[in-house]
Amino acid sequence: REATDGKVLAHGDLWAPNFLINQEDLTLGMVDWECATVRSPAHDPALLLGRFQIVMASAPANGPVNSFINAFIDRYRE
Repeated sequence: REATDGKVLAHGDLWAPNFLINQEDLTLGMVDWECATVRSPAHDPALLLGRFQIVMASAPANGPVNSFINAFIDRYRE
């Protein structure tokens, strides 16, 4: 923990094509880890939310985009 100074392994390239979603149990996986590095724990959520900003603004609150974002944030916290 001291060596990373509070930082975590971050994916670094979060966008839709890098996610795999199991439709049966709605589990989420990520691929394409070539940009992964040790960063702030806020890096990946900020990157993802920034990329979805326009979509989220026009998406219904209980729609699939917001459900995806909420699922991601819940899993990332774990």
